[in-house]
Amino acid sequence: MVKLLKISLPALLLATMPLFMAGNAMAQSKVGAWERTFGGPRRDTANMVLPVPGGGFIVAGETQSSGAGFSDAWVIRLDAQGGKMWERTFGGPHNDSAAVARPIPRGGFYVVGNTRSRGAGKTDGMVVRLDDQGRTLWEYLFGRSGNDHMLSAANAPRGGLVVAGRTNSTRDGKNDAWIIRLDGTGKVLWERVIGVSGRDDLANFIAAVPGGGFIFIGYKETAGNQTDVWVVRLSNTGRIVWSRSYDYGGKTDRGKSIQPTLTGGFIVAADTLIGSGQNFDAWIFTLDRNGRMGWNEKFGAKKMELLTYAAPTPDGGFVFSGVTESFGRGRADAMFIRLNAKGKLIWAKPVGGRGWDFGASIVPVPGGGFIAAGRTSSKGAGKEDAWILRMDEKGNIR
Repeated sequence: MVKLLKISLPALLLATMPLFMAGNAMAQSKVGAWERTFGGPRRDTANMVLPVPGGGFIVAGETQSSGAGFSDAWVIRLDAQGGKMWERTFGGPHNDSAAVARPIPRGGFYVVGNTRSRGAGKTDGMVVRLDDQGRTLWEYLFGRSGNDHMLSAANAPRGGLVVAGRTNSTRDGKNDAWIIRLDGTGKVLWERVIGVSGRDDLANFIAAVPGGGFIFIGYKETAGNQTDVWVVRLSNTGRIVWSRSYDYGGKTDRGKSIQPTLTGGFIVAADTLIGSGQNFDAWIFTLDRNGRMGWNEKFGAKKMELLTYAAPTPDGGFVFSGVTESFGRGRADAMFIRLNAKGKLIWAKPVGGRGWDFGASIVPVPGGGFIAAGRTSSKGAGKEDAWILRMDEKGNIR
C-alpha cells in the first residue's frame, strides 16, 4: 500500500478558477461548441457520452420521463451538432439504468447497465448490443441472488468487451469486485470475483491496456471501516498481474477512473476525505506501468470537490470531470479540469446555474475540443435533465 503523509495542496488553483456559466440549452459558441439538455418532466440523467467513428456521439443514462417503469436505461444517438438522431429505452416496471454505451469498431454499440426489473437477483447487470440504428441485436442479464452492478465497460482489443462492477452474491453480503470478459456475441469468456471476505471491495472503472490486458480501479475496505484507492492490473485471461492500494492519509479514499497514458503508465482520478466532515477533495495522480506512483495533486477548498472521470489528451495531458460545491453559481456546479503532462493546471471551470449540476464524463473529440455528459437541475424541461456539452480546447461552450 502506498500511504501519503504529506502532499502538495494547490487549493489556490481552484481559488483562481475562472467562473464559467452555461447559457440556455441551445446556446451556440465558437465553431463546434454547444450544449444541449434532454429530458421530460421528471429526472433524466446522462452518465457517459462518447464520440462515434464517422461523426456524432452516443449517450448512455437513465430516464424517469419515458419508458416502461420508474426509471429506464436510456441511449441517445446525436449528430455532430447535438441533434437527436434516435433514442431508445430499456427496462421494466422498476429501476433500470445504462452506465455506458460503447461504439463498436465494426458498427453498432454495446450498452452496459443494470436492471431491477428482471433477472436472478435484486439487481442484475445488463449488456445489450445495438446496431447503428439502435435496434437490439441481443441482450443478456448477469447476476445471482444478490445485488450485482455493472458500472463500467471497455472494448477489448480482440473484439467483445470487458465489464467491471461489484457483486455481493458470492460471499457474505459484502461487495467484491466483479469482472466479466464477453465476446462479440455476449458469450462469457471468463469471470473473476476479486476481494477479501468480510470487507467491501469494488471496481468502479475498467480500461483496456495497450499491449494487452486490462486495468480496473475502485476502492477496498481497510481496518476501521476506512477505504483506500485500489488498482488491479489483469492479464488478457483475467489473471492478476499486480494489485496496489493508495492511501492519502484520511478516512476515505475512493478510485473513480483510470486510463492508460501516452507514456505507458496510467492517470487516476480519485477523491479523498480528510477529517470528520463530508467534504471530499479531488485527488489526481499518475502511475507507472507497475503501479508505482508518480506525481500527485489534491484539489479542494472549503466544501466538496469530487472527480468522476479522467481521460488523456492528444498533447500528453489530461482532462477530468466532476462536481464542485466551493465554486460556481449554484448549490453544486459541474467541474472540468485540464492538466498538462506534469500535472500543472491549464484550466479549470465550474459550469452551471443556480441549481444542482453534475459532470459525469469528459473525453477529447477527434478534430479538437471535448464532449462532456452530466445532469442539470438549473435548466431543461424537468426536475433534472441529461446534459451534453461540446467544449472548445479551452473548455468553453460559448
